[in-house]
Amino acid sequence: MSHGEQLQVGSWVWRSADLVADTSWTVVLDESERAEIVSAARAAAMAGLSPSAMTAAELPLPLLAPRLAAWSRELSVGRGLVLLRRFPVDQ
Repeated sequence: MSHGEQLQVGSWVWRSADLVADTSWTVVLDESERAEIVSAARAAAMAGLSPSAMTAAELPLPLLAPRLAAWSRELSVGRGLVLLRRFPVDQ
């Protein structure tokens, strides 16, 4: 560390080795969560809503709502990343 630099500390400061050792930032969606996302996305598409114009009220995800809140916190004040596995991009 050179003169004048400060050591950064916090959950947002990590190295790739830290992420390999701790997989708590990885989320595996189950079938019901995948189905909820697909259903909400299809309903939004049928209503003609574009992804950039949608609000939470227009894309209801009651099953995922608590998890979405936790992911939002992780993104804003935590590690700054969440890996979603099994996201239904195939549907």
